[in-house]
Amino acid sequence: MKIRPFLLRPLIGKKVEIIKCTHKKLNGLIGTIIFESRNMFGILVRGGNTIFIPKSTCIFKLYMSEKKIVIVDGKLLENRFMKLRKIGRRRKRVAKRKSNVIS
Repeated sequence: MKIRPFLLRPLIGKKVEIIKCTHKKLNGLIGTIIFESRNMFGILVRGGNTIFIPKSTCIFKLYMSEKKIVIVDGKLLENRFMKLRKIGRRRKRVAKRKSNVIS
């Protein structure tokens, strides 16, 4: 399944809620994303604690803005950095081609 373009934007600082997780204790957890790796989120929860949650085991509700709320399976967010790197490489190649043509 293709990842939507708005999910390729940075997620750090966004509010997140865990709707469903294989670990029952994490269901309903609400916080702010402060860390993101290839397979995990670091979420700052009430009380100042940071909890590291694997993306693949959860379904998240992401608050992208005040009006835009997205429900997404964590499996789609997993390996998101690899997709971002590929897009970045493509953009650099296109920019180099354009600069060569203009010269």
